[in-house]
Amino acid sequence: MGIKDKATYGEYYWAMQVEAQQALFDGVENDLAPHFNAMFRDIVAIEDLDPAYKSFLQSFITPESSTAGMASVRFASEVADGIVTQGLAPAVRVVKHASEVKWLSNILTPTQGALLKRRRKITDEYGDILMKFGGFPEEQRKYLYDVIEPYPSIPELITYCRYHGDPKNVWTPLLEFYDMQAVDYKLYEWLGRQRITTVQAQSLFKRGIFEPPDFYAELEAIGWFDENRDYIKDLSYVLPNSMLLVQGGLIQGLDNERILENIS
Repeated sequence: MGIKDKATYGEYYWAMQVEAQQALFDGVENDLAPHFNAMFRDIVAIEDLDPAYKSFLQSFITPESSTAGMASVRFASEVADGIVTQGLAPAVRVVKHASEVKWLSNILTPTQGALLKRRRKITDEYGDILMKFGGFPEEQRKYLYDVIEPYPSIPELITYCRYHGDPKNVWTPLLEFYDMQAVDYKLYEWLGRQRITTVQAQSLFKRGIFEPPDFYAELEAIGWFDENRDYIKDLSYVLPNSMLLVQGGLIQGLDNERILENIS
């Protein structure tokens, strides 16, 4: 029994199938391999590409079995489909726009309807209709309505809890309003604290409470670049107004040129 020595109809039928598959495989290899080679040669040449991927792509370029050939046909079909789809996208978009103009079928989304209902821009009945069009059951409509309600930020909630409870124990009352992890609370609690500002640091420096190293360290924590710290230090001192500078210059007996230089 074999392809060349067919003795029965069944053997003949089987042999014809094998020959047809081989012919198709040969056609795939001859017709598609050059295109795959042009498409994949730059990708396969990438040094960091995983060897398994290189081997997989190489199987499309030079298929070694009918199975690989069939996979190549499927892959080629997908690639061609993608190219045609993307190429026709602008034309399809024009058709879609024309259809939208004709039918005017779009309506507000359930979220938009809930927002407008909360703002009293539409009736409750119409808001419920939009919810139904979105497929929301009654219980879910209530949840959607609640989720779009403006809600204080976490720092605002922390501030509220400080003023309406023990400022040293914000965590406990905060949990009544927000489900927060303890590790995240540390971050938000610190961000909600007041910190020394640049002007306050300058005042403390002028009063001698901050020594230069302390002052520079505070400026760095505030966020000033190292090259700007001396400038901020100089700005700690306020120059007298022009009238006082003129009076001081006259008392010191400075000439007019020097006085003008001081106030310019």
